[in-house]
Amino acid sequence: MINDKHADYYAKCRKATQEELNQFLIMRCRYADFEQIKYLLSSKELSFHADIHTEKDIAFAYLIGQKEEARETIEYLIFEYGIEKTVYIEEVLTIQPNQYCSEDLKKFINECKKMFETRELAQSLNNELNFDKINNIKQTKI
Repeated sequence: MINDKHADYYAKCRKATQEELNQFLIMRCRYADFEQIKYLLSSKELSFHADIHTEKDIAFAYLIGQKEEARETIEYLIFEYGIEKTVYIEEVLTIQPNQYCSEDLKKFINECKKMFETRELAQSLNNELNFDKINNIKQTKI
């Protein structure tokens, strides 16, 4: 159930409009607040959910900026939530490092790219396994 510490916040979310939920999500992503982000994206208590892609994926960009503090949230978005890798997310992941980009940020961006690649590989293998299984069933029936 809901943490009592955040009960007022969650009550406010249940009454919020789509735009308000989207703004709540953006704010929570600025601080990599995993539990509240997950709530806004998937809670059964909400009539509708925040849109992770709102405002050209700014929420995802904020998470990338949080680096290690956001790892759990980014892993959730990629592997459990199944976030679509939009052109805006692709832009965030391909930003050319410059003098203002720390080594930690460069490393974290590369790790995020690998997370997406891992998911894509797993999906591809799963599709191939399912295809082989279907073919085996068809051959068995013949």
